[in-house]
Amino acid sequence: MNVQIFMWRVYFDNFAHHPINLYTLIASFALSAVFYFLFRRTENVKKKINFLALHVVLLFFPFVFTALSWECMMPVMSCSPKIFAFFIPFAAIIAALLSFLLLPFLYNWSNKSKLIDKGFIKNFVERQSKRLKIREPKIYPINEIKPMAYSITNLKPSIFISAGLSELLSKKEMEAVLLHELYHQKSKAYFWKFSFNMLRIFTPLSTFISTSEPMEKEEREADNYAVSVQKTDKHLKSAKRRIEIFNSLRNTF
Repeated sequence: MNVQIFMWRVYFDNFAHHPINLYTLIASFALSAVFYFLFRRTENVKKKINFLALHVVLLFFPFVFTALSWECMMPVMSCSPKIFAFFIPFAAIIAALLSFLLLPFLYNWSNKSKLIDKGFIKNFVERQSKRLKIREPKIYPINEIKPMAYSITNLKPSIFISAGLSELLSKKEMEAVLLHELYHQKSKAYFWKFSFNMLRIFTPLSTFISTSEPMEKEEREADNYAVSVQKTDKHLKSAKRRIEIFNSLRNTF
């Protein structure tokens, strides 16, 4: 324990007495602040994620850079600052990648979903996917009375539809919902939302970061796409009204 405390002291002394480390720290934090400012100013979701990612990377960079240029004494366990500086960023990246890749399979497993591979929903999604020039997402039913639909966009793009939604909506209303979800597939909304939430974990300014504004904009654009294809907003509005009535009645009992 005393050895590790000593090594942390040596590590920070190395920071303080090497101008290049101090300059790197100041420049990196300054750039990090600039990218955070840009993140707050832009409304484009993709740009927001990129700016936030650069902000987080630059927060960690000085410590990794200093650990890389610092030679600590043996044995390896005495190099706790170096191990810590390398392990935390890389472990976070690996954990995020695994979560992103495995989540769709966990959804399927937890819901015991079977693929919808025929019928009007499958045919409609196939046609509209070609229209959008996107990879056709797999469609899975959820054995849930609550009407809901959501998308996952990664290596295995998927749309999940609850049994309650299928029973509640008319054909045109269901098409409006599917168009909404297909727009999310096109814009990779799940990827950006997942990235946004993951990045929030690693910045000390996470308290001031909200996902509501960019996600609300994404929802409005998905609604507008459904309306533009159907040439009317009555089916989408009707679908939302039916869902709201169902949820309000369910909450009453």
